[in-house]
Amino acid sequence: MMNHIRLHEGFPLLPHPRARAVIDTQALIQNYHTLLGPVKAVSPHTYAIAVVKADAYGHGIRPVVSALLEAGCRSFAVACLEEAVALRRLLRELLTGTASDLETDILVLGYTDPQNAPILAAYHISTALLSAEYAFRLLACAAEARVTVKGHIALDTGMNRIGFPAQDFRSVRDTVKRLAAMTRQRTLRLEGVFSHLAAADEPMGSRGEALTHKQVERFRAVCAGLEAETDTPLLYHLCNSAGTLRLPKDLLDGYRLGILLYGAHPSSDFSLPVRSVMRLVTR
Repeated sequence: MMNHIRLHEGFPLLPHPRARAVIDTQALIQNYHTLLGPVKAVSPHTYAIAVVKADAYGHGIRPVVSALLEAGCRSFAVACLEEAVALRRLLRELLTGTASDLETDILVLGYTDPQNAPILAAYHISTALLSAEYAFRLLACAAEARVTVKGHIALDTGMNRIGFPAQDFRSVRDTVKRLAAMTRQRTLRLEGVFSHLAAADEPMGSRGEALTHKQVERFRAVCAGLEAETDTPLLYHLCNSAGTLRLPKDLLDGYRLGILLYGAHPSSDFSLPVRSVMRLVTR
């Protein structure tokens, strides 16, 4: 596969540019397989979710997704609904005549306006369920539009940004009860549960490491509670790039690969033979 050269997604590439970014898609494919190798040795059934938000971290959504599809990736995450719709349209274009684009999952990690429930359904996009109040409004809009939406529950295990509370015994118990009830909602197809590690990139022995282990314990407590309360099969994913390297035994069903895919280490504490996907050239 050839390198891709880009200036800006909306700009034409004119002859003799003064500066350009060169995107090495072979490096991206190599990084993907490099990161999959150790995981498959420990958790052969765990799958990778490629995070391609912000125009694939500025690398260009088209060359990046094309390369990842070639590498075998079938699950992607983005930040917002606009990115998800653009990605679904791109997948339909890239996979025409070879496979159904609906075999490829798209998850919105951020906020989606509940009134856009029909768009979520039309484009087969999963969205993060950020809180009980938010989930109630989304399901009400879905019922009004007579559609079913797909979602992954966001848990707040210690990041303190978004998610159902899960930081002590009482909040874990209450959240499990709420989520078990949500699995019975006809306008919701609950697909998974996830959280985000706040400090997995911090040094061993630090306060960040202690918080990471607490987050893992809290997340596993919710998983165990849900498995006891409901028969609905759910996908559990907790680890980001740093967590994937540091906690291979806690990858559960899936793990989200972000900056590592593009050749950047989460911090100086990590060393892995990944190659930089972007090279800047000027004259």
